[in-house]
Amino acid sequence: MVHLDEGDNVYISEDLVGYAQKLKNDGVVPRQIDLLLLGFAYAVEKGISPLEKMTRKDMARAIIIDKDLRIAVEATAAWHAKQIGAPVPDDDKKLLDFICRLGSAGVQTLQKEWEGKSRSQIALSVLKLAANGR
Repeated sequence: MVHLDEGDNVYISEDLVGYAQKLKNDGVVPRQIDLLLLGFAYAVEKGISPLEKMTRKDMARAIIIDKDLRIAVEATAAWHAKQIGAPVPDDDKKLLDFICRLGSAGVQTLQKEWEGKSRSQIALSVLKLAANGR
């Protein structure tokens, strides 16, 4: 199994940076990277494909992601790539790119679903997603 390089920067679509910062500032997510990981999980659950192209905005180094969670994300990325017929990442850079593009696609979808909702409604949705994957 391919692993992330702990020194590499995890990134999000530049189009989502302001939204991620707003949710962090509103206390909906503790860190912007947590929103990216939530987006990744949501994209996997819904069978969403990664964004084709995006301008990236670095967030943090991969080491900030708890090791157990990092391993789960790495394994899930390879499995999801197979499920959607995408090339399975075969090195750490391709894996990072797949995870970040998929996470950004998930956040983009969530942003549309949460449009017009209050901070507390979004926070409740995040809690529900984290608690039972729905």
